[in-house]
Amino acid sequence: MNSFFRKFSVIDFLNFSCLAVVVVFYGMAFPRTPYKIAAPLAYLGLFLFMALMISLRSKNKFGRRRELLSIVYPSFFVFGIFETFFMTLAYFNVNRYDDLMARIDRLLLGVDPTIWFQSWISPPATDFFYVLYFFYFPMPFFIVVWLYRKKMLRELGEAFFIFIFTYFGAYIMYFFVPVQGPRFFMADLHTVPLDGIFFTEPIRTLIDFFEPNKLDAFPSLHTAIVLTTLFICFKHNKKMFRVFLPVSVGILISLIYCRYHYFIDMVAGAAWSTFAYFVSSRLYARFNPRCFPHFGIDKGKEEK
Repeated sequence: MNSFFRKFSVIDFLNFSCLAVVVVFYGMAFPRTPYKIAAPLAYLGLFLFMALMISLRSKNKFGRRRELLSIVYPSFFVFGIFETFFMTLAYFNVNRYDDLMARIDRLLLGVDPTIWFQSWISPPATDFFYVLYFFYFPMPFFIVVWLYRKKMLRELGEAFFIFIFTYFGAYIMYFFVPVQGPRFFMADLHTVPLDGIFFTEPIRTLIDFFEPNKLDAFPSLHTAIVLTTLFICFKHNKKMFRVFLPVSVGILISLIYCRYHYFIDMVAGAAWSTFAYFVSSRLYARFNPRCFPHFGIDKGKEEK
């Protein structure tokens, strides 16, 4: 077992820690969840997937295949663990905090933002904002791919660590503050349908399919990851930062327009992103040198 852990990169330790926490949450929810077999099998599958990827990575020499494996594996792991939440989260915490979030929005803004936006709804605008909402998913990969192409492997590892830390921290908060979002809680008050022309329905269907858990509104990971992407772009690629800045503003507007989030979700997402960025970057600097190299030797640094 010790030899196994010696092959862990700092990203592997982060993945393993999150999986362990979620398994503990599942144990606490076990008396209530109907997924007595499916959930343990899913967690076992995630652990075996992680072990296989670590084994393959440690056996491959530093090179392009190893680097690509090191990019793909944590990306799938983050997605995979999220896909298990519908079997645990609703049974871990039976409370729902939508009413509290709606009341906080009214206290801060004087209105319900999603209802206020109804006067601006039109099919072209709905298509536009759904495309922006969806762009959040591939957005982090632009800076990741740029760092990889520049062979800035240490910076690439740091970016992955920061992104994964941000995702996992929000995932854990979902279990303690389950919130559906205004699209469900305030459905009766939304009198104007969000009908698009070309893109709205396919994007909405795709998101619903890959989001079986509907209690993931607080904090807003859209907000957190968009801001984290901007932080990383500002540090490494100012041109990309300038391009993404107006796009990010549009994405944040889409969270309200498309009725996925309360305003307070976005405030919490922004606060978490800022905290996570500074904490995770320092954790990476401290522990990465002590762990197995996730991406290998930074060729860009060597050339200098």
